[in-house]
Amino acid sequence: ATSNTPTVNCSNATAVLSASGAANYAWSSGITTVNPAINTTYTVTGTAANGCTATATVAVNADFSAPMPSITGNLRFCAGSTTTLTATGGSTYNWSANILNAQNNKAIISNAGIYSLTVTAVNGCTAIATAVATVIIAPTVSAGRDTTINLGETILLHGAVNGNVTGLTYHWLPTNLFANSQTKNQTVSPAVSTTYTFYIETPEGCRSNNAPITVTLGLELPCMMSQEGITPNSDGINDTWELPCLANIENTLEVYNRWGQLLYTAQNYTGKWGGVSNGQILPDATYYYIIKVKLPTNLYHIYKGTITIIR
Repeated sequence: ATSNTPTVNCSNATAVLSASGAANYAWSSGITTVNPAINTTYTVTGTAANGCTATATVAVNADFSAPMPSITGNLRFCAGSTTTLTATGGSTYNWSANILNAQNNKAIISNAGIYSLTVTAVNGCTAIATAVATVIIAPTVSAGRDTTINLGETILLHGAVNGNVTGLTYHWLPTNLFANSQTKNQTVSPAVSTTYTFYIETPEGCRSNNAPITVTLGLELPCMMSQEGITPNSDGINDTWELPCLANIENTLEVYNRWGQLLYTAQNYTGKWGGVSNGQILPDATYYYIIKVKLPTNLYHIYKGTITIIR
């Protein structure tokens, strides 16, 4: 007698035993339709018409191994974006209904949640895999109110983040205006009125809103208002005309008397004039100054006023 070699699995859980070459057959299983859970060998005894017998065996292969699916992909992604999940471990894939777009083993999602799929192997056996997706919402930021500063002044820009989030990366624009544009607070002294923009990124690369702040450059020199006169009597108090706000500004200073005679001039004045002209002590009086300041734009601005000497 000869026999077949069938296979059972999740798609076809039963096998029909068959043999040929004899008139009658007796199976060790007692039946010809079997559903073994493991690989099993059955014996058949065939009897010919002349009463002679012979035996044969039938090996039924059982394959009920379940697939081992997995889901990979960026499971922490930014609000407003999508991410692609990729499944492996099977032959066909059936994703859950809350998928934005599914094509066999790949799925595109845009929302947070639990995503599942049923994986079927070639033997018809199935398994379920799940993945938890988290949507990252970057905190909002602000950079403060627009402000005005004067020539030579600096201002501290403070980037503020709403919420307690760690691992953030700070950014200021335009990047070329900062020695290090990735620090939260920045000290600036713009050459012209400038709008700066602050934003942050989370460790996942999610970007916040843009927070602009405009720093307007004024033309006032406040230090010129703080000292209306000098008292050069060598007591160490108010002996010289101090203009600290000119320290980092290219300038020319000229001092005249009431008749328009030039008494004193200095390039890039440093604040050391004590009421002396060509080595001569000037008398108490009101004098007139002209200060020519070079602006960061390479233009010039003229300041005029009076300075009084009282000894």
